[in-house]
Amino acid sequence: MKRYLPLAIVLLAAADLFAVRHAVFETDVYNRTFPLERKDTFAFSPVSAEIDCVLAAESLETIPRANVAESMGVLVEFSGVYVPVLERLAVRTNGFSFVSARGFCLPDLTHCRADYCQQIQRDYGAAVMPLMPVKGVESWFRASMDGEMEDFSVPVTAETADRYSFYDLVSVRAEWLEPFPTSNVRRLKFAAADGKSVPLDFMSDVRVADSWDEHDYAVLKLPLRDGCFFYALLPNEGVDLALVREDFSSMEIESFLTRTGEAPVGNFHREPTVIALPRLAIDCRTDMTSALQSFRLPTSSLNRLCNGVAAREFVQRVVFRLTECGPNETCGEKPPERQIAVKDATRRMILNRPFLFFVFDGKTKTIPVAGQFTGVATGTKVEDGKKKDKKS
Repeated sequence: MKRYLPLAIVLLAAADLFAVRHAVFETDVYNRTFPLERKDTFAFSPVSAEIDCVLAAESLETIPRANVAESMGVLVEFSGVYVPVLERLAVRTNGFSFVSARGFCLPDLTHCRADYCQQIQRDYGAAVMPLMPVKGVESWFRASMDGEMEDFSVPVTAETADRYSFYDLVSVRAEWLEPFPTSNVRRLKFAAADGKSVPLDFMSDVRVADSWDEHDYAVLKLPLRDGCFFYALLPNEGVDLALVREDFSSMEIESFLTRTGEAPVGNFHREPTVIALPRLAIDCRTDMTSALQSFRLPTSSLNRLCNGVAAREFVQRVVFRLTECGPNETCGEKPPERQIAVKDATRRMILNRPFLFFVFDGKTKTIPVAGQFTGVATGTKVEDGKKKDKKS
């Protein structure tokens, strides 16, 4: 028995390393999709983008497929890794909802191999469908999203109908493990990234929470239901959000996820904290084509899918909602026995200026949603204090 022990240790260590690898790759996708200088509010699903990479990689020949797998750190069959992730995310009954639909829309289905269509449908629930008529595509996505994106549309024209498109729709609704009392909701001023002061509804409470201080920002970690956690990275006064974005990277993500209160040292706090953060309701559409290409994914050479047809767009649309309590809950007043008195020395985490956020799923070790909240509308570009419309 003893001779098998070293092998078991090696296998367990490899499993732990790969669990971290999910978040590492997903953070890279996030950063390559969104430039540091973006000042608007946005939301993105790193885990869904990772699955998008797998769908495209499954259509490649052996060597290009291996290149993508190497970039992702996957040394086994994709389905063995990602089917369990999708099965876990499909569970919507425990206070965390992840509704998604993915599909390729082709100008000519004769280019696509039948075995590929069957494979991605069987393993990943993704579809391959004709681009025209557009109403058929829109109907499939709306039905697959169970009413979460009834306004979804495909902006195709006759000039672009000769290229394929890919759409990844994601709706994430998270619920706090301990709801915020609705009686504590306050209308407060948010110092937006465009220099304006915006009145917003804030969830607020005094509760024991985990937080810690870095050089230029503070991190707040709060438990959500079903084994998930909400992280917020709040820049110190006068620190630009882009500087904090540099720390939310594949090099640093493991340090965020491994901070616990088991042995709090230095700048770690687990103590009563005054917390206030805006209600989050974000709807963001993002073209990922250039980001995916940076991982050696040749979007115009998906041989089993489109036989050299160029990509028109590779889009992810995310809707993220996080409010004081779940849609079917009542959480009016906090019971007196659970209320915590505020003292002068009580720690405060008031998210009333631009901050980064992400949700980590402890069961799959993935990041279902990440983004930033700046008080500036999604898809709006800020230059020299002036706003210009820009398609996200």
